[in-house]
Amino acid sequence: DGLQAMTHLELGGLSEIFVLAIDGETLMARWLTSFSGYGHDVGTALQVRDSGQVALAISYQQDLVISDSITFNSGGLAFGIGLIGIDTNGSINWAQDFFGTGSEEIRGVDIDDQGAIYLTGIFSSQVTLGGPLLSGIEGHDVMLAKFDHDGTHIWSKGYAGNGFDQALGLDVQGQVVYIT
Repeated sequence: DGLQAMTHLELGGLSEIFVLAIDGETLMARWLTSFSGYGHDVGTALQVRDSGQVALAISYQQDLVISDSITFNSGGLAFGIGLIGIDTNGSINWAQDFFGTGSEEIRGVDIDDQGAIYLTGIFSSQVTLGGPLLSGIEGHDVMLAKFDHDGTHIWSKGYAGNGFDQALGLDVQGQVVYIT
């Protein structure tokens, strides 16, 4: 379709992240946004509101170019995680990256009626999501966080237990946050 003539993706690492918006009636591409890095980069969760607000959760290794002015750096071969706000045209509104001392992955994202963004996933050892340091017990533990529509941290909480605890999905209904 017409987007192919305007867009070219070059892969620079082991895997790359992209978000493609496709018109559900015409099946034509509306926009394509991609993020290029040097390591193993993955989009792990995506949520879109009816207004077009997009929240994208990512996992990345080494450097990941988000825009001309934003580059995430995980510090060598370690993996980092991030949350990216994208507008109705595929442009980056904001981007936040988060760090821990073990492994982390965002597995679920949702957006409430006011545009606040929630995430859940796993972490090991310690992680910060823009607020207080969350500490685990052993294996994987569960993280949950809320951000304003512009990516500003509102709150975050860790749920730690013995062994491997995981949160794989998230849904927000009014003031109730469901994780599984």
